[in-house]
Amino acid sequence: MPPATRATGPRNVEVTVLLLDIGASMHADLDSAAHALSAYVETRMLSRPNSDLALVYFGTSGTSNELHDEAASAGDPTQYLHISVVHALQQPGLSMLRSLRQVPRGDGESDFVDALTVALDSLYKAVALRDELQGPRVAKRIVLLSQLATQIKPDPGNAFKDTLVRKLAQQGVTLDLVCLHPYLAVPGTRAQLQYILDNVKVAKKTNQEKLPSLGKESPFDSTDPAASHGLTLAREYRVAEEGDAGEEVAQEERVKVYRVC
Repeated sequence: MPPATRATGPRNVEVTVLLLDIGASMHADLDSAAHALSAYVETRMLSRPNSDLALVYFGTSGTSNELHDEAASAGDPTQYLHISVVHALQQPGLSMLRSLRQVPRGDGESDFVDALTVALDSLYKAVALRDELQGPRVAKRIVLLSQLATQIKPDPGNAFKDTLVRKLAQQGVTLDLVCLHPYLAVPGTRAQLQYILDNVKVAKKTNQEKLPSLGKESPFDSTDPAASHGLTLAREYRVAEEGDAGEEVAQEERVKVYRVC
């Protein structure tokens, strides 16, 4: 059987920032939220090899993000507090899963607008550094998971939020919201989030994420004249004792063994 002919050009890529509220109001639901995000990461690992993820917590006890560091260097250490970039944009792996299985309970307060700003800044800087993430075939998303139970900072005339909305639109970023127990959301916070959502995108229906079929199939459209739809097989052997994937084992270092049953 002849090998498959691969089409030239960039492949569809998806980059996503997972933005998780771990503040006091989320403690009762944090395990369930982390479990859901773990399943999301696992699905990306198995079925979306061209998906990169970043993980950001807000409501954390400490602070670890570049926007705060930049503001502190400029003389204002009070900006973007209690927001931590846990994993910068990367291919999802075991280290991200470990983080989601050991999510700390934060005791800091940070509103979702600041958290969105940090997430967008982290996404923008990561994309700018990688040529393969340039172009219209790169889908960019921020997924916000929170109860929206904390007050947000005053923003006269919605000036800051207007700027945030404009940057989301300019960079082609889709904002998805998962609001746990929306009836608990602080009314002012809920209204301000709705203001942002109304200006970014309209609501859409949702579908359950499914794991890929184990059947063999071609990644190309059945009518693609450039594809032969043949199958090729490639294997990699890696040492995975430490790190996410480990180093690949060279051909000359592989040793055949037999297991006695």
